[in-house]
Amino acid sequence: TNLVKFKLLLNSVISEAKNGARFMSCDIKDFFLASPMSKAKCMKMKYSLFPQDIIEKYNLTNKVAPDGYIYIKIKKGMYGLNEAAILAYEQLSKFLNTYGYKHVPGTAEVWTHDT
Repeated sequence: TNLVKFKLLLNSVISEAKNGARFMSCDIKDFFLASPMSKAKCMKMKYSLFPQDIIEKYNLTNKVAPDGYIYIKIKKGMYGLNEAAILAYEQLSKFLNTYGYKHVPGTAEVWTHDT
């Protein structure tokens, strides 16, 4: 569980702090939102499922297909998109690697710095 992982990580950090190690933690749970995709995906959604305020704001009445759906092109990560997490991970990895951080094999969330 996440609590067990956190306790193990914290224990490791405390033991290394004696040697002058520094530690940072952050929560990036929504990092995957708006991660750019190399290839757009498409989805359809029933027009009747859209709230009235969204219909008005985006003028959706003029965009309803004859079959009653709105067809949507997805260009960035969003909730429910299977690829969103891996897109964000790849984006984060590229950024962190640039600054000397490396992913710890066998973990999902732990990174170390070259120093």
